[in-house]
Amino acid sequence: MQRKCCECHKVLGDIAPFSDGRVTHGLCVDCLAKAMKLRIIYLKRIFGDRKRTFGVLMDKNGPFAVTLEDPWLDNQKNISCIPAGSYLCVRKQSPKFGDTFEVRKVRGRSHILIHKGNTEKDTHGCILVGKEFNFLHGEPGILESGDGFNEFMSKMRCVDRFLLKIEEV
Repeated sequence: MQRKCCECHKVLGDIAPFSDGRVTHGLCVDCLAKAMKLRIIYLKRIFGDRKRTFGVLMDKNGPFAVTLEDPWLDNQKNISCIPAGSYLCVRKQSPKFGDTFEVRKVRGRSHILIHKGNTEKDTHGCILVGKEFNFLHGEPGILESGDGFNEFMSKMRCVDRFLLKIEEV
Protein backbone atom coordinates (compact mmCIF):
# COMPACT_ATOMS: atom_id res chain seq x y z
CA MET A 1 0.00 0.00 0.00
CA GLN A 2 1.36 3.38 -0.93
CA ARG A 3 1.32 6.22 1.63
CA LYS A 4 0.94 9.85 0.42
CA CYS A 5 0.79 13.20 2.16
CA CYS A 6 -2.82 14.37 2.23
CA GLU A 7 -1.71 18.03 1.87
CA CYS A 8 1.07 18.15 -0.75
CA HIS A 9 0.53 14.63 -2.20
CA LYS A 10 4.21 13.71 -1.87
CA VAL A 11 4.76 9.94 -1.81
CA LEU A 12 5.86 8.95 1.70
CA GLY A 13 6.67 5.32 0.92
CA ASP A 14 5.06 1.92 1.08
CA ILE A 15 3.52 0.20 4.09
CA ALA A 16 2.14 -3.28 4.69
CA PRO A 17 0.36 -4.93 3.02
CA PHE A 18 2.87 -4.23 0.24
CA SER A 19 0.91 -6.06 -2.48
CA ASP A 20 -2.18 -3.88 -1.86
CA GLY A 21 -2.42 -1.30 -4.67
CA ARG A 22 -4.53 1.16 -2.69
CA VAL A 23 -3.31 4.50 -1.34
CA THR A 24 -3.49 5.65 2.27
CA HIS A 25 -2.74 9.13 3.57
CA GLY A 26 -0.75 10.86 6.28
CA LEU A 27 1.25 14.06 6.65
CA CYS A 28 4.83 14.56 5.49
CA VAL A 29 7.23 16.25 7.92
CA ASP A 30 7.02 19.62 6.12
CA CYS A 31 3.21 19.71 6.14
CA LEU A 32 3.16 18.51 9.75
CA ALA A 33 5.49 21.39 10.67
CA LYS A 34 3.15 23.87 9.00
CA ALA A 35 0.13 22.36 10.75
CA MET A 36 1.87 22.45 14.14
CA LYS A 37 3.40 25.88 13.45
CA LEU A 38 6.86 24.52 14.21
CA ARG A 39 9.90 26.73 13.98
CA ILE A 40 12.14 25.80 11.04
CA ILE A 41 15.94 25.67 11.31
CA TYR A 42 17.98 25.08 8.16
CA LEU A 43 21.29 23.24 8.03
CA LYS A 44 22.99 24.07 4.74
CA ARG A 45 25.84 21.64 4.10
CA ILE A 46 28.54 23.58 2.30
CA PHE A 47 31.55 21.23 2.14
CA GLY A 48 32.36 17.61 2.73
CA ASP A 49 35.33 15.31 2.31
CA ARG A 50 36.24 11.77 3.39
CA LYS A 51 36.53 12.78 7.07
CA ARG A 52 33.90 15.44 7.75
CA THR A 53 30.97 17.58 6.57
CA PHE A 54 30.74 21.31 7.28
CA GLY A 55 27.52 23.31 7.34
CA VAL A 56 25.80 26.49 8.43
CA LEU A 57 22.74 26.73 10.73
CA MET A 58 20.19 29.33 9.70
CA ASP A 59 16.76 30.53 10.69
CA LYS A 60 14.47 33.10 9.07
CA ASN A 61 16.88 35.86 10.21
CA GLY A 62 19.94 34.32 8.54
CA PRO A 63 22.98 32.27 9.62
CA PHE A 64 23.83 32.03 13.32
CA ALA A 65 26.19 29.07 13.76
CA VAL A 66 28.40 26.58 11.92
CA THR A 67 28.17 22.79 12.07
CA LEU A 68 30.42 19.78 11.78
CA GLU A 69 29.19 16.28 11.03
CA ASP A 70 30.70 12.99 9.98
CA PRO A 71 31.16 12.39 6.24
CA TRP A 72 28.45 10.67 4.21
CA LEU A 73 29.01 6.92 4.69
CA ASP A 74 25.60 5.56 3.65
CA ASN A 75 23.92 6.60 6.92
CA GLN A 76 25.91 4.09 9.01
CA LYS A 77 25.41 4.46 12.76
CA ASN A 78 28.00 6.54 14.66
CA ILE A 79 30.21 7.20 11.61
CA SER A 80 28.00 8.91 8.99
CA CYS A 81 26.08 12.13 8.75
CA ILE A 82 22.34 11.64 8.30
CA PRO A 83 20.68 11.98 4.88
CA ALA A 84 19.57 15.41 3.69
CA GLY A 85 15.86 15.91 4.40
CA SER A 86 13.40 17.22 6.99
CA TYR A 87 13.47 15.95 10.56
CA LEU A 88 11.58 16.62 13.76
CA CYS A 89 13.93 17.64 16.60
CA VAL A 90 12.76 17.26 20.20
CA ARG A 91 14.29 18.72 23.38
CA LYS A 92 16.09 16.07 25.41
CA GLN A 93 18.08 15.82 28.63
CA SER A 94 21.21 13.90 27.69
CA PRO A 95 23.28 12.32 30.48
CA LYS A 96 26.47 13.45 28.71
CA PHE A 97 25.46 16.76 27.07
CA GLY A 98 22.63 18.07 29.28
CA ASP A 99 19.83 20.11 27.71
CA THR A 100 19.91 19.56 23.96
CA PHE A 101 17.82 18.38 21.00
CA GLU A 102 17.52 14.93 19.45
CA VAL A 103 16.98 14.51 15.70
CA ARG A 104 14.10 12.03 15.31
CA LYS A 105 12.78 9.70 12.62
CA VAL A 106 16.08 9.15 10.83
CA ARG A 107 15.71 5.82 9.03
CA GLY A 108 17.86 3.15 10.68
CA ARG A 109 19.30 5.55 13.27
CA SER A 110 18.59 6.83 16.78
CA HIS A 111 20.21 8.97 19.50
CA ILE A 112 21.35 11.67 17.05
CA LEU A 113 21.96 14.78 19.12
CA ILE A 114 22.91 18.38 18.45
CA HIS A 115 25.78 19.16 20.82
CA LYS A 116 29.18 20.79 21.45
CA GLY A 117 32.39 19.53 19.91
CA ASN A 118 35.25 20.63 17.70
CA THR A 119 36.43 17.84 15.37
CA GLU A 120 35.04 14.76 13.64
CA LYS A 121 36.31 12.74 16.63
CA ASP A 122 33.54 14.38 18.69
CA THR A 123 30.63 13.69 16.32
CA HIS A 124 29.74 9.97 16.61
CA GLY A 125 26.98 10.50 14.03
CA CYS A 126 25.68 13.67 15.72
CA ILE A 127 25.65 17.34 14.69
CA LEU A 128 28.23 19.61 16.34
CA VAL A 129 27.61 23.37 16.63
CA GLY A 130 30.22 26.14 16.83
CA LYS A 131 30.92 29.77 15.94
CA GLU A 132 33.64 29.48 13.26
CA PHE A 133 35.50 27.13 10.95
CA ASN A 134 39.22 26.86 11.65
CA PHE A 135 42.05 24.44 12.33
CA LEU A 136 42.51 22.68 15.65
CA HIS A 137 45.74 20.70 16.17
CA GLY A 138 46.34 20.88 12.40
CA GLU A 139 42.94 19.42 11.48
CA PRO A 140 39.92 21.30 10.07
CA GLY A 141 37.18 21.75 12.64
CA ILE A 142 34.90 24.24 14.34
CA LEU A 143 35.86 26.58 17.17
CA GLU A 144 33.98 28.26 20.02
CA SER A 145 31.65 25.30 20.20
CA GLY A 146 30.40 26.26 23.65
CA ASP A 147 29.44 29.76 22.49
CA GLY A 148 27.87 28.47 19.26
CA PHE A 149 25.88 25.81 21.07
CA ASN A 150 24.74 28.32 23.73
CA GLU A 151 23.55 30.70 21.00
CA PHE A 152 21.66 27.84 19.36
CA MET A 153 20.04 26.89 22.68
CA SER A 154 19.26 30.55 23.41
CA LYS A 155 17.34 30.73 20.13
CA MET A 156 15.47 27.59 21.24
CA ARG A 157 14.78 28.68 24.85
CA CYS A 158 10.96 28.59 24.47
CA VAL A 159 10.92 25.73 21.96
CA ASP A 160 10.46 22.05 22.78
CA ARG A 161 10.49 20.88 19.15
CA PHE A 162 11.40 22.24 15.77
CA LEU A 163 11.80 21.15 12.16
CA LEU A 164 15.38 20.71 10.92
CA LYS A 165 15.71 20.96 7.14
CA ILE A 166 19.07 19.67 5.96
CA GLU A 167 20.08 20.67 2.45
CA GLU A 168 23.18 19.95 0.38
CA VAL A 169 24.48 23.11 -1.30
